[in-house]
Amino acid sequence: MRPDFRSIVAQFAFEGEFLDAQRCGIGHINGTYAARFRKADGVVHRYILQRINHEVFRHPEELMHNIAKVTVHLREKIIAAGGDPERETLNLIPTVDGRTFYKTTEGNYWRAYVFIEGAQTYQVVAHLDHFYNAGKAFGKFQQLVSDFPAEQLYETIPDFHHTPKRFDAFVRSVERDARNRAQTARAEIEFVEQRAEEMPILVDLLDKGALPRRITHNDTKFNNVMEVHREGHNLDRCRTQFKMVQDMEEKFEQMVRIVEKHG
Repeated sequence: MRPDFRSIVAQFAFEGEFLDAQRCGIGHINGTYAARFRKADGVVHRYILQRINHEVFRHPEELMHNIAKVTVHLREKIIAAGGDPERETLNLIPTVDGRTFYKTTEGNYWRAYVFIEGAQTYQVVAHLDHFYNAGKAFGKFQQLVSDFPAEQLYETIPDFHHTPKRFDAFVRSVERDARNRAQTARAEIEFVEQRAEEMPILVDLLDKGALPRRITHNDTKFNNVMEVHREGHNLDRCRTQFKMVQDMEEKFEQMVRIVEKHG
């Protein structure tokens, strides 16, 4: 069923007259739309309107708390460095009553952002510049949030990166073999099982305080970086719903693995 966009956009502090909204991107978690508005001077501009998947993110209020906190922090850092906060970070559009999201009578959660024009994402790494820009963007992001107090944020998906619990779930799944496919993946299963002792290393170091708890991007895929061709820059347009308190080593490994896979 197509959302009633006109009633939804009326809840946000958008500028201009609403024209239409169309699906945007290929994301499979949230429902993302580009909403067009006409300003008083006739110029048409766009916003991102997004329905939050509250089956995945069970506490949207906490999720939006995280996004607001981190994007304000990023904006202040970017301004102090002489950058462009309208293009170098996400910018939330508040609701008409000043909230970071709108909840419909049906129980759906919506949020809105400034649309970053003149930029795009790529699904695969096409050349070495892509590899370089991906690393640079995520590195810049980590640098900008390195002094953010992690205790101010909620863990949006508890234990999402708790490797011992993930391994236990893997073992139970293999034992259950609900689809009778374990035999065809025996080599891969043994590969994981042989590394059982490695699973708690990072979690144990975090618990002991040997690794600092910091804000991480938590979805360091190559297609989460937007690039601007005409300026030769990359924009760190982060999908901030995935920000949690984690160790940075795990996220660096994920980023390299994904870029290598597609490169």
